[in-house]
Amino acid sequence: MNISNYKKSIRESNFSRDDEAVIWDFYVTKSLSRASSQHRWLSDYHKDDFRRPFNLLKRMMMAAGVKDEQCIIVYGKSMIKGLAQLELLEDKNNRMKIDCPRIACLIPSDREEGIEPYSEKKCVLSVMIHARNALAHGNTYFFENGFVLLEDFNSSNTITARMLFHKNTLLAWIRLFDKERCYYPEIHM
Repeated sequence: MNISNYKKSIRESNFSRDDEAVIWDFYVTKSLSRASSQHRWLSDYHKDDFRRPFNLLKRMMMAAGVKDEQCIIVYGKSMIKGLAQLELLEDKNNRMKIDCPRIACLIPSDREEGIEPYSEKKCVLSVMIHARNALAHGNTYFFENGFVLLEDFNSSNTITARMLFHKNTLLAWIRLFDKERCYYPEIHM
């Protein structure tokens, strides 16, 4: 499938207006990224769980339908090997397989490419920051099968993340973080 035909904003995604507002607020306005002037911290969400966020990444991947072997989060300057390994690069006709969820994220670093982070917190933050950037910069592709591709780039226009999963994962992750219904009670109904 030629993915360039599916580049759409969140507004064009067939989410309800209420869900759009919640997604934008959580991922962009109040994101876990310091790039947001109104950012939140992991500890703002059910403090006991996020002091030691063990298994949070695993819970996020389960909610996205991503198996362990379909998720690569590494340090480095380039993500090309990980993107190729997960078949998240387009072929010469600008096509890519879009029916299997998978995630590849780079944690920018001068370290050797491919070293996995020791910190689950860094992995969670990496996924969330790349999701924020993709939404904020309009690097979102909404496909007819209900999947979304979130794509992030660095200042050199090199891909630093591609995340492909069902679009409802965006709401599922909000529910996972806001499990005590402090910020977004309307999506728990």
